[in-house]
Amino acid sequence: MSNTVRFVDTTLRDGNQSLWALLMSTSMMLPIAERLDEAGFKAIDLIAPAHFKTIVRDLRENPWERIRLMAEKVTHTPLGVMQQCSITGFSIVPKCLVELWMKRLAGNGIRRVHLMEASNDFGLRVPDFVQYAHAAGMEVVLALTYSISPKHTDEYFAQKARDAVALGVGAVFLKDPGGLLTPERMQTLVPAILAAVGGVPMEFHSHCTTGLAPLCYLEAVKLGIPTLHTAIPPLANASSQPSVFNVASNLRFLGYTPQIDEELLRPVSQHLQFIAKREDRPIGMPLEFDQYQYVHQIPGGVISNLKRQLEQLRHLDKLPQVIEECIQVRKDFGYPIMVTPFSQFVATQAALHVVMGQRYTQVVDDLI
Repeated sequence: MSNTVRFVDTTLRDGNQSLWALLMSTSMMLPIAERLDEAGFKAIDLIAPAHFKTIVRDLRENPWERIRLMAEKVTHTPLGVMQQCSITGFSIVPKCLVELWMKRLAGNGIRRVHLMEASNDFGLRVPDFVQYAHAAGMEVVLALTYSISPKHTDEYFAQKARDAVALGVGAVFLKDPGGLLTPERMQTLVPAILAAVGGVPMEFHSHCTTGLAPLCYLEAVKLGIPTLHTAIPPLANASSQPSVFNVASNLRFLGYTPQIDEELLRPVSQHLQFIAKREDRPIGMPLEFDQYQYVHQIPGGVISNLKRQLEQLRHLDKLPQVIEECIQVRKDFGYPIMVTPFSQFVATQAALHVVMGQRYTQVVDDLI
C-alpha cells in the first residue's frame, strides 16, 4: 500500500459555507485561484447548487460566471461541485433538466461531481445524476453520508458502498457532515467500507465540530483511505474541515508523504486572513470536544446560516433555543440524517417554533 496521501481542497465551497455563510465573493477567490491550481490538490471543491441563490441574492453575482472565471485560472486541477439530487432547490426535477444542468456545469468548467443523496438511497434519483454527469464528461464521486442511529451499522454502510460501486462511479467518499465520527468508530467502519468497494478509490470528508476530525483524518489514512478533504485557514477548523497544514504536518511525522505544496498555500492563507479581518468574518479555530454535537447533530454550515438569519431577525439570542428545538423536530420526523436538505428543513422549522412561540402552527412546504 502506498504511503502517499492526496488532498481535495474545500476552502471555497465548504469552508466558505461553514464559516462565512457563503458570503465569499468571486473577486475574493480569483487572486488565489492559480496558487490553488499549482499546489497539487486532487480536486478543488468550488460550488454547490445551494450556493446559487446566495450568490445571486446576497452577492449580486452570476454563479455561472464564477465557475467560468475560476476555470480560466484553474487549468490543471479538476473543479468540483457538491451536488445533491436536485438543482437550485430541494424539489424533484425532471430528467431533462438534470441532463441540461450537468451539461452546463461541464460546459462552464466543472470536471468533478461530489454527489450526495441525503438518505443514502442510491436507487431513486442517483443513477440519473451519475448517468448524465458521466455523459457530460465529469467524474462522479459518490458520498456515503454518516449518521448515528441503530440503523447505521457497519453492514449498512458496506451495503451502501456496494450499491455505489455498482453505479460505476469513479470514487466513493465517506461524508461526515456533523463531525460525529470518532477514531474508535473508524476502526470498524472504514475496513468494512474498503472491503465493499474493492479497488474503487475512497476519500474522507468530515468537519471539526466535535474537535475530533483531525484525529479521524489520521486514522483514515492508517486504515487505508488515501485522499482527504481539507481546508485552508482561516476557513479551516471550527465547523469546517481540518487544516491542510496541520494534517499534512502530522502525516509526515507518521511516515506518510502528503502530495501538497504548503509553501504555495501560505500566501493563500494570508490573503484569506486579510479578507477575514477587513470584512469582520469568522476565523476558524480548533474546537474543544463537544458532546452536545452528538445530541443535535446539526452541520456547521447550517449553524452559520442560522446565526446569520437570526441576526437579521434580531433574534440571535434565541440560537440556543433553536438548537434545542432542532433536537425535538428531528425526533418528530423519525431521525433523518442531518445533512442537506434535511438539516435545513429541521432547522428552519425549529426556528419558526422558537420565533413564533408555537409549534407546527406554520410548517414549511419542503418539510411536508
